[in-house]
Amino acid sequence: MIGFYTLFEFLASKVRFYGLMYALSFLLINKLVAIKLHKYDSTKINNVMFDVILGLIVGGSLGYILAYDTENIFNFYEIMAIWKGGMAAYGGFVIGIIVLYWRTKAVSIPLKDFTDALATFLPIGLFLGRLANLVNGEIVGKYMSEHCAYRHPVSVYNMLFEGVFISCVMLWKN
Repeated sequence: MIGFYTLFEFLASKVRFYGLMYALSFLLINKLVAIKLHKYDSTKINNVMFDVILGLIVGGSLGYILAYDTENIFNFYEIMAIWKGGMAAYGGFVIGIIVLYWRTKAVSIPLKDFTDALATFLPIGLFLGRLANLVNGEIVGKYMSEHCAYRHPVSVYNMLFEGVFISCVMLWKN
């Protein structure tokens, strides 16, 4: 387990495994969505994707603060301090959907086309997120029985189901 240790430093910033997985997810999904939506202007697609990822990050942080750290609800610095940890998926999902709706309307790309393309490749991000959970030793699961110390590798199950299985279904359906 790597934990929250710094993988490397880049431009005086510490890069951790979660950050690397977020960046890799964004780059891969952005490229694949742009390929799938090839009939639209790639600059518009990249702009929408950039705004959505910002919405996901801000929404995830805000969701965490609303649920677990309400004393900092009006502290803009704490909401934006993503390097301190604390992300809630539901916050990122809600804000991400709102930003996606707003931005697709602004650039005149049909929301249905964009969400179809995005849904096809989002399991890649889920897979990489669960990989980060596994590396960081999170979501370890319950003990298999009282007689052994083995824990179910829940993050591996999630990686296989959310990442591999759902990706296969989405690619097969599309």
